[in-house]
Amino acid sequence: MRCVGTLFLLLLVCIGAAGQEATISNVTFTQSPSGTGTQVDIYYDLASPGGNCRVSAYLSRDGGATFPTAIVHANGDIGAGVAPGIGKHIVWYAAPDIPNETIAQARIRLVADLFPADPVYAVGTHDVTYLDASRGNRSVTCRVRYPGAWGGPDAPVAGVAGVRFPVVVFGHGWLTPVNDYTYLWNQVVPAGYIMVMVDTETGVNPDQDQFARDEAFVVDSFRQENANPASFFYGKVADAFATSGHSMGGGAAVISVQ
Repeated sequence: MRCVGTLFLLLLVCIGAAGQEATISNVTFTQSPSGTGTQVDIYYDLASPGGNCRVSAYLSRDGGATFPTAIVHANGDIGAGVAPGIGKHIVWYAAPDIPNETIAQARIRLVADLFPADPVYAVGTHDVTYLDASRGNRSVTCRVRYPGAWGGPDAPVAGVAGVRFPVVVFGHGWLTPVNDYTYLWNQVVPAGYIMVMVDTETGVNPDQDQFARDEAFVVDSFRQENANPASFFYGKVADAFATSGHSMGGGAAVISVQ
């Protein structure tokens, strides 16, 4: 089960919400130096009869309407294996995650998931094709590997209602077929991630700029699947996204976020 505690940066208001098996509560924070700096100390209580949790944190820039940015540069009681208790403490070094930003409506969401000792999900497979109208309806085909209720084509996405999975968009290397990365998704997907393998620019003379634009377009397009009732992935896509790749695809991933 998943629970959420949200603190409102700048407004100094805290909210805690309970799930059936875990609860985050009593969320407070301080910013230093002098209450306006880039180090944020976050305190919370975690109750979890089911045992240790994975605690994640996400940032909103729009007053809590969306939480697209995962908080990465943090230590303390965050990540896998956080034990239940009171006075849990996260230190967030905000500057690397939000360089040169002043956010008037910033909010942070804390999420606690029961932390499995071993990967638990089968690998489901589903293909999706997007058309990019800004590039003459360019066709962008993706091979999606996701946590499934069982393995294989078009298996239902795993998890009860409300369970969503973070997404890794991946670009292949030069002349490297997507299926050559089976070893990769067999490690990543069972741990609870959706992998979206961008299957374009497969020829001898690929256009890396177009490939990078494909990766960026897929991030935007796949994010919308969560709120689309007609989507295969409706209600299953988390706010957290990452772009990645191998060789040519790694370079395209870097370009895609610039």
